[in-house]
Parts: sequence; C-alpha cells; structure tokens
Amino acid sequence: MPWRPDRGFLKWRAGAPRRVLLLDGEMPEADLRARLMNVAAAGDPPGRPIDRGAFEILAADRVKRGIGNLGSPLVQAELDPWLEGVELLILDTCRA
Repeated sequence: MPWRPDRGFLKWRAGAPRRVLLLDGEMPEADLRARLMNVAAAGDPPGRPIDRGAFEILAADRVKRGIGNLGSPLVQAELDPWLEGVELLILDTCRA
C-alpha cells in the first residue's frame, strides 16, 4: 500500500511510517475499512499490521451532516480536530 515506508508508490517513498487520514464523502466507513483490509491482505508480500492511530478514516457517515463543502469555514472548523498530527491527507469523493 502507498503509505508503507519500505515499498513506496510510483516515484515517492515515505522513509518512515506516516499518520494518514482518508477523507471520503461517499462510502460508509465500514465499507472503506473492509476494502482497505482486502487490499492490504492481497499485497505482495501481505502488508504488516498498521499501528493503531496511524491510518484513520473519516467517512461521511461519521460526520453529522456529511463531509460538506471543504471551502466552507464552518466545515473546515468541524474537520480541523481530525487533522491533528496527520502527515498525509487523502481526499476521495468530497463534494458539496
């Protein structure tokens, strides 16, 4: 998987484990977790376990009104606590 320091992705290498936040405005968290577990298990070699707190998922079903418009200061303020310590932010299907 791209965030593994020993493997890299295309021309990028992490060099060390990084804290990752995946922000998805469409899929429910349970579906995202299941999909990522399948991807990690299918790796060659299979991925090592991810440290607790190293990879967080914030899906629309975990936010009261959904993810919302990321350009809105109110939405930014609501999401700000999730960004504490995050070194890589992945945005997927975020739309107003």
